[in-house]
Amino acid sequence: MESRIQRFEEKNADTNIKHHHTGFNIISIVMLTIFLVTLVLNITFLNASFMTKELKKSTVSTQITSNVNQELSQYGLPANVMTKKLTNRLILQATKQVYAGKQIDLNLSPVFSRAEKLVDANLAGLGVSTSQLPTTITATVKEKINTSVLQQINTTRVQTFTKELIAVKRIERVLLFGSGIFLVLLFFWALIKHHFWGSLGWTMSFAGLLAWVVLKLMATVASSLLTDVSELSAMSDQVVADFNRVGNLATLISLVIGVLVIVVDKILSSRRL
Repeated sequence: MESRIQRFEEKNADTNIKHHHTGFNIISIVMLTIFLVTLVLNITFLNASFMTKELKKSTVSTQITSNVNQELSQYGLPANVMTKKLTNRLILQATKQVYAGKQIDLNLSPVFSRAEKLVDANLAGLGVSTSQLPTTITATVKEKINTSVLQQINTTRVQTFTKELIAVKRIERVLLFGSGIFLVLLFFWALIKHHFWGSLGWTMSFAGLLAWVVLKLMATVASSLLTDVSELSAMSDQVVADFNRVGNLATLISLVIGVLVIVVDKILSSRRL
């Protein structure tokens, strides 16, 4: 009779432990999924360096250069005042300011200097230079350049995007650091309770798969949003492809490590038996 009671109690104890581990694993999987997703976002869409590289690789700078030159030529300025190199430099400035939550304030001195040299070259045959022109004329030229450039870079959509970006970045940082700290506490608890390796394997495997699904959904949404913005539609496919590449790598690493840990843990457990 006593042996039956003992076996019953042991069976109940094993069941409680399994339920406890299942609950622990579910929470860990959710936290790691959040961590992986926000980490990928932090490396890609919410990262100024990533977006700057994407803009440089795209045709956006070529479009802006063409549009500005076309606009300036209507005011009698040379049709090659803006160059792709100058445009890339301005895009870099604007991107850094946008991701820092600042208003766009571009340094157009290099553009002014180039415009002045080109105008001087055209006026040389007449024996005149820009230094001899009234200051009101040179000031007007600078104002036209400033307006033409800002119309292409500091659009209303970009200003709205800046506000939205700052709000998203704040949420992302809270989720990234919050889930990271929570994961450390969870795995520290697993170490104390002697089920660290078993929980780690299942957590990383399922979180890798779940994060992959979430990131794929985000990529679809991002593609749609970028396509809707005329200034960025040309780079939509390229940006989403690079986002997917980073996401696939992060989730694959999590999945592979998780599977390896499960296999090693099973082998070691069988040997102990």
